[in-house]
Amino acid sequence: ALGEGVKAASVQRVDELAEDFEWIREVSDRLEGLEVPCTEEKVLQRLSDCVFPRPLPASLRSTEPSVVLQQLRDMGVFLGDRGRYNVPDLYRVAMRMKRRGGIKLAH
Repeated sequence: ALGEGVKAASVQRVDELAEDFEWIREVSDRLEGLEVPCTEEKVLQRLSDCVFPRPLPASLRSTEPSVVLQQLRDMGVFLGDRGRYNVPDLYRVAMRMKRRGGIKLAH
């Protein structure tokens, strides 16, 4: 029951983000399957695969992966320290990212 509650909250929060930051869906698709915590290099590699709409949405500062990562950090999606990044379950579950020992993703 707890896992279902976290999943519902996560989906709701990502949906709320997508209302203001429509590009978050593309980011979410590219981050699927990423295991966190992980290195900055792995995050940037995934973000470099993003295909953002043209013209860029006003809510997206740049398509440069490091700028997108910084924007995600500013939003609280990624938490980082010394090149290692983690994602709170509130975002991670709906974005289908993995974490060893974390809440299992429903199929």
